[in-house]
Amino acid sequence: MPSYRSPFFLSITLAALALSGCGKKNGELFEEVRPQYEPLRLQVQKIAAELPDGQATQLAGKLGGKRDAPNPKPVLRDDGHGNLVFLHVRQLSDVDVRIDELSDLNLYLGGDFRTLLGWIAKPTTLSAATLESRSGQKFLDMLAKPRAQVRYLGVYRPVKYERPIAQDEKSFTGGRAVVEFFVYDLADGKLLAQWTQTTRPDETVSYLYKPGEDKKERLESWARSSIYTNMLKALGEALPREIGGEFVK
Repeated sequence: MPSYRSPFFLSITLAALALSGCGKKNGELFEEVRPQYEPLRLQVQKIAAELPDGQATQLAGKLGGKRDAPNPKPVLRDDGHGNLVFLHVRQLSDVDVRIDELSDLNLYLGGDFRTLLGWIAKPTTLSAATLESRSGQKFLDMLAKPRAQVRYLGVYRPVKYERPIAQDEKSFTGGRAVVEFFVYDLADGKLLAQWTQTTRPDETVSYLYKPGEDKKERLESWARSSIYTNMLKALGEALPREIGGEFVK
């Protein structure tokens, strides 16, 4: 028995095919809408150029005493989907810059916002498959979501990083990170808060290793990881105090 499809069903199917397969390529769409995102890139560049010099603790007085908590409340999420994100100071000018974790601290808090900035600056960083696809509005929505979602841009600037050094397989010495944090309102570009955090590795670090791995190197790696974890904890504790914000994990 032959199959039957109503004209209504066929019209919907053909319309869907037209939208998904016969529209403009994503690469063409991106070139059309990219100028809409250029002001965001320039705003981030301006923040990078005007970031205060010197340690934040020495500059706190410039913000004018106690401030009202911003509205809406800044919410940082470790999945990058909050209205507050943080970028390493070097990522303000190049979001794809390599952060050497042996001598620096990377907090991985930029989320899709960091990715969007990279695409605006260098469209070629979009994969060939994405550029050649014809996903239409779905692609445009993917571009728009991070910009619409992020109201506050946080910047962190490591001013000192001392890596822990293993003395043997069970003990290490040193290890410290001193980081300045800044939070800006992207609605008007104003600096809302700044502060400094210092963290050290846990005094005792347990670590895993595979046969053949250097145990001292593994100990140092896990000690560095505890500096990172402790900095995130310190940031979560500072947000309510410094800006009335929240860190949601």
